[in-house]
Formats: sequence, C-alpha cells, structure tokens
Amino acid sequence: MRRAQWIDAALLVVLAAGATGTGAARAQQGTIDLGRSAVALTGPWRFSPGDSPVVSGKLEWAQPDFDDAHWAAMDLTPPAGSVDVQFGNRAFVPGWTRRGYPHLVEYAWYRLRVRVENHGEPLWLEMPNDVDDGYQIFANGQFVGELGRFGPRGISLHYSMAMEMPLPAPSADGTIELAMRFYMSPGSPWRWPDVGGPHYPPVLGLRPAIELLYQSDKAQIVNLSFSKLMIGLIYLLVMPLPLWAWRSHRDDRTWFWLFVAVTAQAGYCVVHLGSNLGPDLSMASGEFWGNVVCTQVMSLGWILFWWHWFGLRERQWIRRAAWVLTAARLAVVFILEAPFLRLHLANEPMLRISNAAAVWLSAALVILLFVLLVEGFRRDRAAALLAAAPILLLAFDTFYVPLLVFARMPSEFVVQGLAIDDADIGAVLMLMIVGALALRRFLAERDREVVERETISRDLEQARQLQQSVLVAEEVRSQFCTVHVAYCPAQTVGGDFFETMTHADGSLT
Repeated sequence: MRRAQWIDAALLVVLAAGATGTGAARAQQGTIDLGRSAVALTGPWRFSPGDSPVVSGKLEWAQPDFDDAHWAAMDLTPPAGSVDVQFGNRAFVPGWTRRGYPHLVEYAWYRLRVRVENHGEPLWLEMPNDVDDGYQIFANGQFVGELGRFGPRGISLHYSMAMEMPLPAPSADGTIELAMRFYMSPGSPWRWPDVGGPHYPPVLGLRPAIELLYQSDKAQIVNLSFSKLMIGLIYLLVMPLPLWAWRSHRDDRTWFWLFVAVTAQAGYCVVHLGSNLGPDLSMASGEFWGNVVCTQVMSLGWILFWWHWFGLRERQWIRRAAWVLTAARLAVVFILEAPFLRLHLANEPMLRISNAAAVWLSAALVILLFVLLVEGFRRDRAAALLAAAPILLLAFDTFYVPLLVFARMPSEFVVQGLAIDDADIGAVLMLMIVGALALRRFLAERDREVVERETISRDLEQARQLQQSVLVAEEVRSQFCTVHVAYCPAQTVGGDFFETMTHADGSLT
C-alpha cells in the first residue's frame, strides 16, 4: 500500500543517529519540547543487512547498548521530486534495493536514537501504510509491536497497513533507542521496483497527534480500496444472472464461462478487500487466491466466453491455446508467489526466468484476445467493436507494472480522494458491454421466436381450413337410427377420424 500524503509537522524531536553503543562517542544532542505535535523520524538511521544474532535469548541488535557505529547511514527523507510509480504519490522514499542493496532480501535492521522532552506524557509511534513487507519494533530493547507474525516456524506476512503503538518511557535523560527489524520476501523485488523497508518515515509523537495520523492512514486504505469494493459488490449482484442463463441453456457453454469469469472477478475483489482492510487474511492467502487462482481463472473465463459468443467452434486451436497458456502462466505465477507462501521452490536465477516467462505468457494471452476480436469482427462486427474497449484495458492492465516502471504511466487516478484504476474501469465496461450484448441477443431471440410462432400459427390455420373443407360432415340414416356428425379438433387441427358405413340390412358400422 502507498500513503497519498505525508504530514507537514514541526520538527519537535532531536534525532541522534551517530554511534550509540557502549564506549562509542555519541552525537551531540539538543532538546526541544515535543508539545502536542508529532515528528517524522527521517534520521539518518543506522542500517545493516542481515539478521541479529540471539544473545541470552534476546536479539542483540535490538538492545539499547548495542554499538552500531559501524553500520551504514540510511536517510528516510524523501528525495526532492520523488514520486511513487504505483499511485503517483509524492514524498516517496525508495527502498534499500534502490539505495545500494539491490540483491538484499529477507532481513535488515534500522536503528535510531532519539531524545525528547515531553513532560512525562506517554509517547506513541505510528508506522506508515507502505513497507516491505513485515517488521518488528523495539524501543529501549522492549518489543512494542509488529506487522506480520514472526514465529519459530517462519514469518506470516500481511499486506502493509498503518499501525500505532505505545512506547515505553524514555530513559532518565529522555532518550529512546528505536530498532526496527524488517523482513522482505524474496518475491517482492520481482513485483515492484524500489522495494525494501519503509517508504515513508515513522512518526513519533503524543497520542492525540498519532491517533489523527493513524485514522487518516486507515481512511486512505479504505479510499484506495473503494473501486475494488464497488466492483466486488456489482459482480456479486450480477453472478446469479449468468448462472440462471446457464441452467436455462445447458447446451450453451457461453453462459457457463461468463459465470466463471464473473465469479473469479468477484472472488478477486473479495480476497483483495479481505487482505488489505484487516489483519485476518494473510498475504499468503491473498497472493494465492488472488493472483494465482482468481486472476488466471478470470482470464481463461473471458477468453472462452468470447470464443463461444462469437461462435468460433471450428477454431478449436484458440480454445486449446487458452487452456495451455493459462495453465503455464498459473504454474509460473505460482513459482513467483511461492516466497510469499513460505515455499522455497526456486532460487534467484529461477525467479528471474519465471518472471520473464510470466511476461511472455501474458503477452501470448493478450495476442489470443486480439485474435478473438479479429475473428469475432468477421462474425459480429458490432459485438467485436463494443468488446474492443474493455479488452484493450485488460491488455493494458496485464502489463501495467512494466508500463509503470519504464513509461511512468500510473494505473490509478484519484477522484475526490477515492482511487480508481484502469482494471476496475475495464471490469465495469466489460460487464456493461456483455450485458448490452446479452440483452440484444435476448431481444433478437425473442423476435425470432415471435416470428416462428406466427409462422407456425399461420400454417396451422391454413391446415385447419383445408381440413375443415375436406372433412364434410354428412348425416347418416338407417331404419334404426340417424347419425349426426360434428368434427371439432381439440386444437387447430386434429388427427383422429372415423367412417360410418350402412349395410344392406340397415345396420351401421
């Protein structure tokens, strides 16, 4: 997640990022009254790749007396003109992969010594929305909070979200030794550039100021998820319609694949919201069900829907290619997402190959969609022209990460604080166009049925008139009885007839 704006707070805390260990010369410090505001802890922080050794059951690098004088400096001040390529937010801090550690994954530590004078009021820390990927926070050697679950069996990551946490009381001279233990999944560098650590500085302050920032960041997460919420609700409401159409026309697989595509889109939105709006759904669940399953099923569903819609059954190679390419991309994406699932299926060279393969397979599926459009244009020009817009947006969204990185083309824009991306616009357009085309087909089928019924009714009426003219009712008499005949078919025409015969003795049969 990305933070749209950063605070413009007065610097009311003095930071000392020099040597902080025993026997090391400490940086000269001053003191400013914290007041009622908050300060962004830009540092410079002390930074070290790798993880801390455990001494006497404690993480050595988290202890206040640890000597970090030999660590590198890492300033979290946003570079001038820095912009987040994903959302276009300003004041973005590039991660450690862009700042001298391009191959660093998993653990890294940040340490900072701050000194405050705040009249004894409790201090709070707010961590930003956007970090890679999980962390633990220590203050004066005490554990104060974490994003994700760090356990002996590994780390269960969650999507980044703002967190607020109270800090222990400063030491007698008002100093607090902050230590942040970050963990970044080996899969993160293959998804976004500039990853590693926090992308906005933490904020230190009193509870009222921190609470305001925290609530603002929580609201921003909700705003950024607005379009996914709307799309999810729309698709969930629409899901029963293709299901009903499929059950009513079991011989027409068009509606089955529309139901598959709509269900996968709704499922993706539900997973996205569940994993981004709360800590209950882990990143592993979000990545597996969202990117590995729902995205691939949705792509296959739309391709086969349009294949059936345009009546391209003689083009069986398109259907087979869709299955093969989707299965291959699902396998490759699973390899790329495996680090988030705590599975070690590939090393760095294999991840690089898988990342390239995912791009080429995605390109092949986009080409297959364009082939469907060309073939469909020959069958149904209006439908193909209408379908072109959402399919083009789907193609753009397939490559939005390379476009963001190399062309600086953001995939999202903000309207009244609510984020909307091109994928969601394409999803709405696709649903609207499919609905319009389905309505057109329904009306055309209804008109055809009306014409067929009128034709059948006219033919039956002609048959009735002919039958009535041929079957002339004649009265039959004998010395014993008289037979009166009336022919009344149950419907328009009838097929049951009889004949009365008079014999010489006057009897009737």
